[in-house]
Amino acid sequence: MLATAMLGMAFVLTGTAAADVVWRGDYETGNFSQWNEAQTACTGFPVSVVGPSCGWIGTDAREGRHAATFQIGPHTSDAPAYERAEVYTTVPNTGSYEGQDWYYAWSTKFPRGGNPGGFWPTYGDHNYFTTFHNSGNVCGSNILFGIDARQSPARLYAQFVRFSRPDCDSVTDRKKFDLGPLEYDRWFDFVLHVKWSPDPSVGFVEVWVDGQQRVPQTFTATLHSSTVPAYWKQGFYRTAWNWTNTVLHDGARRASSLGDVLGSPPPPPPPPPPPPPPPSPETGDYGLMVSGSPNRSNAVPLDGATVSGTVYVFTRQPENPTRVRFFGETTDLSGSPWHSESIAPYDFAGGSVDSANGYPSWGFYGGGAHKISAVFDLPNGETRVATASFSVSG
Repeated sequence: MLATAMLGMAFVLTGTAAADVVWRGDYETGNFSQWNEAQTACTGFPVSVVGPSCGWIGTDAREGRHAATFQIGPHTSDAPAYERAEVYTTVPNTGSYEGQDWYYAWSTKFPRGGNPGGFWPTYGDHNYFTTFHNSGNVCGSNILFGIDARQSPARLYAQFVRFSRPDCDSVTDRKKFDLGPLEYDRWFDFVLHVKWSPDPSVGFVEVWVDGQQRVPQTFTATLHSSTVPAYWKQGFYRTAWNWTNTVLHDGARRASSLGDVLGSPPPPPPPPPPPPPPPSPETGDYGLMVSGSPNRSNAVPLDGATVSGTVYVFTRQPENPTRVRFFGETTDLSGSPWHSESIAPYDFAGGSVDSANGYPSWGFYGGGAHKISAVFDLPNGETRVATASFSVSG
């Protein structure tokens, strides 16, 4: 079942072939309900703790209106040695039973502002953003996608691992494929084709990135055993270290063919928009507010405030702009924003009409003085800017 090395279509994960997609986890519900569980408790909290959450749904989407953001903050002394902000789905939704043959597609983005220190560089095997984990907590994952940061620029990779049976004490085979350089602030589109089998002469994988086949059909054991299927996870999982990491995911789906998982070819992309005009001077009608509650109640101006714990930051404006772009810790407001919102209310970490997503104050990279700016793009083409300088205690 060979496929061509270059797909003869624009490679964007569209949602137009919904009837042929067996399962999807594209966050268009506006929450994590398509997935079985969100393992996104903040650093220092066990997975069983509901909050504060380090995963949220925002509007910086590859397709549709929503995508998920997963963030792990700087390591704390009471955190475990391995840190995760992930979701996973069930074995039936993954379809990883012996003998089955499926295509999986998703999109991933690495925002520069959310990864100020890059990624953990000590080893190349533990910056995972997508895995297919053996069920029953057996042997970890046979199929992994990650970031190898031992070189600059860092590289994306796919890795296929076989463990000793039945004890999992050692790795008996490892195939690692380079998927190209890590680039910040743009979406990568992935397709994975898997024939599920513990027999390395039967199971195989193929991988495409942005329409280019990066892993040719490669035979390998894709299951640990015939009685241990796998379940699909995405988010970010790493060895603990002292920097924040942020990863966005969108458009996860499973289908029985390459055409079905891709959907119909989209129209050609429009030409890039002209660069936005330089921001106009700040004005008192526009501002940043902070609340201790997701319903944005009892909010005060963020400028001059001292915050701790989980905070809910949003904007104040006299009219609805076409877009609000949020920037953190920078005076350059012409580059890629940390986050953007195009639907009111405009929340720093995304949210819904009734509830803002919280942002852990330690996510501002430590105590002391910090700054956030919001650029308001107005319908008449003008812009306004609000900047808040504040302090984080603790």
